[in-house]
Amino acid sequence: MVAACASRAPSQTLKAENKRLRNELADARSRQAETDAKLASLQAELAQLDQTTKAKDAEIARLRTENATSWRELAEARGRATADKRVPTVQCPQGTILDATGTSCVPTAPPPPPPPPIAPAAVPQPVTARILKLAIEGDFVVCVLGAGTEHGVAKTWRAQFLRGSSATPLVGGSAEILRVDRRTTTIRVKMTMDAVAANPSVQLSPPP
Repeated sequence: MVAACASRAPSQTLKAENKRLRNELADARSRQAETDAKLASLQAELAQLDQTTKAKDAEIARLRTENATSWRELAEARGRATADKRVPTVQCPQGTILDATGTSCVPTAPPPPPPPPIAPAAVPQPVTARILKLAIEGDFVVCVLGAGTEHGVAKTWRAQFLRGSSATPLVGGSAEILRVDRRTTTIRVKMTMDAVAANPSVQLSPPP
């Protein structure tokens, strides 16, 4: 009995293993069938997309052909319009031009007169003024001169004492303009009162 039981045990094991393998094979075939069905569906979709792409390519080719035809017809129409334009045959004498219709000559407008010449700006000339008043302020002598804006003097001008009654500049006689009024100009200079009194003339000059 022991031997009989031992011989039946491997047979049962082999049957169970065979059944398991058959089940796995059936599952594999089922999955293969599903895969084949999906592949067939994808191939059908791909074929449909190919047909759609071909149809679109055909439509694009047709539109390009129509566009080229339209441009060619437009160019031909423009060429005919240019050929239909008449070249004016009227020859106008000197001093005249064709009118807007291109059939007759009309006189040209006279040239505008030249602009009037612009007179050069007057160059301001130096002014020699006499001292009217004197005052001492610290190390400076403040002088009021008898010339102002009526004579063209400006605050930007220079002031230079002249030696005595001559037109020669006095060494060290350069002065600073403080204020320019209508008829007077106020300056200050670092000189002694006696030196200023001995040289009462000041030349006012425009800047260079």
